[in-house]
Amino acid sequence: MKKTIRYIGGIVTAAALAAAAAWWLSLPAPEDQHRCMAMIEQQRCAQLSVGTLSMPLISNIDDRDTTRPYRNFDTWTPAYTDTIYTPAVWVNRWALLPSCHGSLATPIARPIYGGDSIATALHLRRELALYEDMLHYYRGDEEGGYTLKRNIDEQRRETANLKYYLRVHGVQDEGYHDITRYYRRQDRQLQRLLSLQRDTKRQTAIITQRISILRKALANLSGAKFTTQARYEAIVKEGKQRQRYPLHAVAERSRQGYLLLQRTDSITPDSARAVSMVAWPRMLDEEALVTTYRDLYARHVIRDNRLNISRRLGIAPIGPLPAGYTGYWLSRQDNGSVTAGYWVKGRRQGEGLIFCPDSVELWGRFNADTLCYGISRHRTDWYRGDMDRRGRPHGHGTLCYDGCRTYCGSWKAGHREGFGYQTGLNTALQAGEWEAGNYRGERLTYTSDRIYGIDISRFQHEKGKKKFGIDWQRLRISHLGTSSRKRINGHVDYPISFMYIKATEGISIRNRYYAADYRQARSHNIHVGSYHFFSTTTPGAAQARHFLRHARLSKGDLPPVLDIEPSTAQIKRMGGPEALWREVRAWLRVVRQRSGVAPVLYISQMFVNTYLPYAPDVRSNHPVWIARYGEYKPDVRLAYWQLCADGRVNGIRGEVDINVFNGYKDEFRLFLEQNCIR
Repeated sequence: MKKTIRYIGGIVTAAALAAAAAWWLSLPAPEDQHRCMAMIEQQRCAQLSVGTLSMPLISNIDDRDTTRPYRNFDTWTPAYTDTIYTPAVWVNRWALLPSCHGSLATPIARPIYGGDSIATALHLRRELALYEDMLHYYRGDEEGGYTLKRNIDEQRRETANLKYYLRVHGVQDEGYHDITRYYRRQDRQLQRLLSLQRDTKRQTAIITQRISILRKALANLSGAKFTTQARYEAIVKEGKQRQRYPLHAVAERSRQGYLLLQRTDSITPDSARAVSMVAWPRMLDEEALVTTYRDLYARHVIRDNRLNISRRLGIAPIGPLPAGYTGYWLSRQDNGSVTAGYWVKGRRQGEGLIFCPDSVELWGRFNADTLCYGISRHRTDWYRGDMDRRGRPHGHGTLCYDGCRTYCGSWKAGHREGFGYQTGLNTALQAGEWEAGNYRGERLTYTSDRIYGIDISRFQHEKGKKKFGIDWQRLRISHLGTSSRKRINGHVDYPISFMYIKATEGISIRNRYYAADYRQARSHNIHVGSYHFFSTTTPGAAQARHFLRHARLSKGDLPPVLDIEPSTAQIKRMGGPEALWREVRAWLRVVRQRSGVAPVLYISQMFVNTYLPYAPDVRSNHPVWIARYGEYKPDVRLAYWQLCADGRVNGIRGEVDINVFNGYKDEFRLFLEQNCIR
């Protein structure tokens, strides 16, 4: 009897153990498999040790890194620049018992460094070259080359250009918010550079030490030890949301090829289902991962590295794409290009990569086999934004090129089209309309918020033998002329905020209406100034004295103006541009000594392009008033812009020159404080 009981008990125990083993080794039902899986985000940093010395390595150096990454490099903090995604499975750590406690198993990622000695030496030589460049960058002790001081000077100029643009524009101007964001980024970059400059001594000491470590490692590769530091996060789909949980490494099983991680709080999510350590490798099912973590899995499968396509896409099938295929695929075309990505029924969907023989790389987001957004890279140039189905910029996007230039704005079929702005180190800011890749200029929107003014002479009083007065009570701008297309918001009915009146010309001509118009303008609280029409036949100093004898220069008046409108023939008869500027400088010097302020130059856009480069001192020390009757604002720093000569003003008979101040109320107030006669 006892023998029978023992026999039956043995059978029951064996059956129980067999059932437990079967449960332990079994997989959940297909509809529950997604609950067993997660994605691991690993942010990694390589470390090099030689003897007792160690240093972090920059893990993402390759042949294309020629854009001086050390400008933003913090030599104290390890750079977690290598981010990868690996699939993972929730696991029970003890056999036959539910013992997950937030544990995940994931395949061991390939180390950043180590393994192939030739590849390792190549990486270390690149790293050494980079640090040697960094040392020169901080010290600036060699002729030529790029240095921190030069970088700061260029950054200051670009930041100053952006700041000036924002001063003379407002939130109502197209692109103002985009340029504001860009200015803030550039200002933060400037502050970082200034911080580096204050810390140059410490930085150079660290760089010198790291150069020494790298040279020792290259001299004896077998004595160099490479390790990888990593930070881990689990990305888990819970319902329609994704949650992130910080992890720490528990154990690395090199023989079995997996890394065991655990949540820092040791809690398994309610939605997760754990499997045994034996069964977990069979849970890395591609289709289930794609269904749950399509975008992250695409980053795991497809990496932006043309040197290692086969390794990066090792789990994707290679060859001609079968009809109606769904899944990841890598195909090589007859022209040498490589296409990789995810297909749904034979059509590209989601993220994908295209590598071309001419070193062009394109990462894109596809929808129904149509490229709608992407990032393309060609050597050191890259573009990010909307694209057409041929991979050309189309829509809105940002292009960085020539190492230091940026264009952000609208595109059409690969060309800049519509509104955009271009800027960069040692590059003037160009914000406005583009057409077929060429900059046309800034098209203003005319509203009542802008500051408008007029300039008058005897021609506003005389038409042939007829003479007219000015009705000062009715003065309002009612029309902005017809010489060009203008974008007007609302009805044109603008007050006159400033006025310039012609006083003299040459050494003998006077405006007989000047004194009366001057008194009326001041009595009607209009900011008023006087201008002189320059003659090419008389000395500049004599013209200045004639102007000062007859013009009113009262406290609070706008700065005096020199109107320069010579023809090419007149300048030639004077003796050329040098002779012209000699007389202009004489006029400016005499008037400035008497008035105490820098006079304004009234010139045309043609004069700016042809003759102003001969006098950089005048351009930098005197405000400019440009006459340009096109549809775009002059592409130069200016105080006023004369936008038309055929405007209309209530209270004045005939056509009137209409001007707009380069800025809004705050900038105009600042201009008056700094430039008016005291």
